[in-house]
Amino acid sequence: MKNEPAPYTKSDQYSDPSFPVDEALGWSQYNSNERVYKMNGSYSWTRISTLTDATLTGSDGKFSINDIAQGYLGDCYFLSSLSSVAEKHEDVAGIFDQTELNSEGMYSIWAWPKGKPTNIRLDDQILSSNASTLRPVFTKVSEDKSVWVPLLEKYWAKLNANYAQIEGGWSTEGIT
Repeated sequence: MKNEPAPYTKSDQYSDPSFPVDEALGWSQYNSNERVYKMNGSYSWTRISTLTDATLTGSDGKFSINDIAQGYLGDCYFLSSLSSVAEKHEDVAGIFDQTELNSEGMYSIWAWPKGKPTNIRLDDQILSSNASTLRPVFTKVSEDKSVWVPLLEKYWAKLNANYAQIEGGWSTEGIT
């Protein structure tokens, strides 16, 4: 992972220069997980900010275990870790710098890679099965329209180089 946070100049839409969408699924020359890497070109990247009725925490205003719904990616070990942390709303709330979605599509979260507190920026582009609406291929938007889980899944992919690298793992990795 590149040094964070990268310099940022306010713009209409933020695109994360350290995690571009054309590299987010994996790299063929490094034998990335073929099943995930082959999704390049099959789906489109859609911005969370295009959802008019979505919120970071959903209609109940809380980070809830009910917001977690696995998609096509085999990262249940990470999602179960999130479920454990989400038992206490304030534990997840402390990860995010903001409490609402923003039109720029930039999110700033706190993470502890290798035990060091680090502020990490993400854009809100999520792999979607529909180009005009957000229908995530990986972790789903919850029934109450919360999007904190897809954002943290994107962080996990960024921390581990790409989405192909987070297929399979141990829940202790996610908890740490």
